[in-house]
Amino acid sequence: MHDLVPVRVVIGMKVVNGRVTQDYPDFNKLPVVKASAMDWAYYVDKEGSGWLYDSVCGHCEELPGEGSIPPSPRGMQLGVLLVPKQFADEAVAMFAECQVISEAACQEFYEKRVSADQPAVDVDQGVLSGMAAKVILANALRASDPALAAKLDLSPEDKRCLDPDMPERGCRRNPRKSWEGFKKHAGVRIVHPSSPGP
Repeated sequence: MHDLVPVRVVIGMKVVNGRVTQDYPDFNKLPVVKASAMDWAYYVDKEGSGWLYDSVCGHCEELPGEGSIPPSPRGMQLGVLLVPKQFADEAVAMFAECQVISEAACQEFYEKRVSADQPAVDVDQGVLSGMAAKVILANALRASDPALAAKLDLSPEDKRCLDPDMPERGCRRNPRKSWEGFKKHAGVRIVHPSSPGP
C-alpha cells in the first residue's frame, strides 16, 4: 500500500519543432526527483500512481468549474498526480500550476472527469462473439440435429463469463470505475497533506 498525496496540475500547451505538445512543469528540477536519478515521468509512475487525466475535457475543449473542480479553459488540461509527500511539497513550492487537493476533491475529479467515460463493466468482444456464434449455430441446428445443437449450448463456464462479478473473461466489473475501487486496485492510500486545497 502506497501512502500518496493528490496534486492537481494545470497542463498547458507549447510548440516544439512546429508541433503542439503538452507543457508539463519541469518536475526534473525537484530535489526528490534529482536524488532518484530518474526522469520525472518514470518517477511519478514508479513512486506514485502515474497521471489521472481529465478525460472529459482536454486541451481543445472548455468546461466551467464544477464543485471543487476548477474551470478547464481551452489550451489547458487538468490532471492529478498521486505522489509521495516530499514530491508533492516540492512541486507545490516550485510550480504555481500545482496544488495539493483534499481526498474529497480528488475523488470528485476522479469520478466526474477521469473515470466518467469508462464502462462499469469491461466487455471482451472476442469471448462474447464466440459465445454468440455458439448460440446461433445451436439454434440453427436444433431442428435438424438436436444432439449436435445440445453440444453447442452454453455451458456453466460460458454463463460465468456473462456474470460481471465472476473472474472469467467475457464481462468483468471495471475495478477502477469508482474512486474506492481505483484506490484498492492500485494499492493507494491517500495521506492528509499539511495544508490541502479545495
